[in-house]
Amino acid sequence: MLAFIGLVCGRLFPDAFRPEGRSFASYREQLLVARTSLERGQRKPDFWLGGYVTNTGDYPWRVQELEVRFMDTGDKLMDVYHPKISETFVVQPHQEQAFRVELGRLVFTNMGIVARVRIQMATDGNFPAKTD
Repeated sequence: MLAFIGLVCGRLFPDAFRPEGRSFASYREQLLVARTSLERGQRKPDFWLGGYVTNTGDYPWRVQELEVRFMDTGDKLMDVYHPKISETFVVQPHQEQAFRVELGRLVFTNMGIVARVRIQMATDGNFPAKTD
């Protein structure tokens, strides 16, 4: 009987028994990246990306990596970057958090490039940050 109850609980609440917390994949659309801007460093020719992450869901998320897609004016994909965030941050439910990451050197010859940003990787915000 106890095994049956454990099996039913495991099926109904799959994320509750994971040692690292809930899986981010099914919640990705709840983290929105908005008001992004590209800035060039004053000392080095490297670019920085800044913006805000809004959590529209009911769970906190620790943001660890972004995906930046550079599109031309015809909506054609030009390049993709996956900058890791040096200091991860938690976005609480129904709140907004600012971020700034270094992208390094970018080389584009045509004007009108647009950066579209989304969260690539996040972990359960209720758990401490993993240290590598």
